[in-house]
Amino acid sequence: MDAQNQSHLPATVVAAPATRLHPLLAGAAIAVTLASVVGAAAMLGWLPNSRATEGASAATPAQVTVVQPVVQPAVQPPATRTVTVKRYVDVPRQRYESAPTYAAPTQTAYQPSYQPAHQPTTGVGAVGGAVVGGLLGNQIGHGRGRTLATVAGALGGGLLGNTVESRVRNSNSY
Repeated sequence: MDAQNQSHLPATVVAAPATRLHPLLAGAAIAVTLASVVGAAAMLGWLPNSRATEGASAATPAQVTVVQPVVQPAVQPPATRTVTVKRYVDVPRQRYESAPTYAAPTQTAYQPSYQPAHQPTTGVGAVGGAVVGGLLGNQIGHGRGRTLATVAGALGGGLLGNTVESRVRNSNSY
């Protein structure tokens, strides 16, 4: 169709796709709103087990109570007390002609014996290493060189994966 024939066609309106709110975002919004409402209800004392005080809520004229001042009795002056101060007199100490000799304390330190607990490997490390090594080896070369690199990478990765797994599984025992 050319431009002249398109002039008599009605214009079509293409509606934009409706954007929807992601379910996780909607769930987070609901959770925040619910937490806010519960927190406000707890602070206002609307929840049965809340520890809010009556003073925290807005007081209506019917809730206002008149507090009478408390009259305290006159304060009596404290009774006089007699304080005895003890003074210590320096007593001459007995002087020794020679200082007593003490034996040096003996210390015994026990060295922990290192005993590696050997656990057999499961083969997961070897298989994982072979897969990764084969994938890396496949990225090198073309033709027979690629095949050789893949086999070498799988073998090397399997050995390396088995070594890593055995080091991780074997724990030290003291």
